Amino acid sequence: MRYLLLVALATAMAVAGCKNDSNQFNPDASTDTDTDTDTDTDTDTDTDTDTDWDDVHVFDPVTSVDLNGVWGFSSSDIWAVGDGGTILWFDGSTWSEVDSGTDADIQAVWGAASDDVWAVGIRDDVGVIVHFDGVNWTEAHETNVPLTAVGGSGATDVYSIGMGPPLPLHWDGSQWSEVEMEGIQAQEFSNVWACAPDEVFIIDLDGVHYYDGESWTTIAQGWISTQAVLDAWGRASDDLLVAAQGGVLHWNGVTWSDEMEVPDTMMTAVFGAGDTILGVGFSYAEKSEGDVAVVAFDGSTWATVDTGDKTVPYLDVWAASESEYFVVGAAGGIARLKL
Repeated sequence: MRYLLLVALATAMAVAGCKNDSNQFNPDASTDTDTDTDTDTDTDTDTDTDTDWDDVHVFDPVTSVDLNGVWGFSSSDIWAVGDGGTILWFDGSTWSEVDSGTDADIQAVWGAASDDVWAVGIRDDVGVIVHFDGVNWTEAHETNVPLTAVGGSGATDVYSIGMGPPLPLHWDGSQWSEVEMEGIQAQEFSNVWACAPDEVFIIDLDGVHYYDGESWTTIAQGWISTQAVLDAWGRASDDLLVAAQGGVLHWNGVTWSDEMEVPDTMMTAVFGAGDTILGVGFSYAEKSEGDVAVVAFDGSTWATVDTGDKTVPYLDVWAASESEYFVVGAAGGIARLKL
């Protein structure tokens, strides 16, 4: 489900881009007037097609449904979620399907601990939240807004967001409640990343919004008229990476810059650990090298990664360590990449 929606979005954005090529992968086209959004074009990193990420293992599919999200706590404790209530668990050697307690199309997963994991999804245009307590997955909450992402900074600070112009939901350790975002004009939330309770980023298709513990501020808006933003990962409020149509962008607390350009590609997710970063996505243009896009940063150089399977578009990524990443995607695709 998520992959089909992203293909439709990419096609629509590509058509829009043809009408205004000057805005393609250009954060400097922002219409936000609250912050200095001049793009820093001076970069210390190089781009290459060679890579040290040559230890790639593509797992035999456990399911044929699209896997939309992945999260874990170690290389032997990882969750992958997907359509039709699909939840898989990896014990370090084998992926196995577990009872999810729901039939919703699960879009995302995040956890504070091995016995405190949240997943969100969509069932008949209703948002569904399920929770794992270390033993069982059970449905914990429903909302009238389809939910597409979940994330937080700890057990008492969890956000869930969804499609349309809804308010985000927040879990304080005892209940889910709506979050007021005064002054924020958001249409369709796509993801959330929280470094701390007072360092929260919420991404929508037309911008990036930041919460400092007291109020919300839009730090980018407008340059998504031809460039969708789908995911974010960061180390702090002044070190954020976003996966966008055309590549990966970086926010240093003041300005946006192009971190890694991947033309004609919808980057669906980005994640990092230590000095390394991995981004995944898929091409929406015919290219001889195939439809799958995986790019990696080893601490000094960005490079494209050959997973050996160019038929499975990857939709999400998570790192067990700075040298070991797991990616999941369409048709039950799962791969492990080691540096």
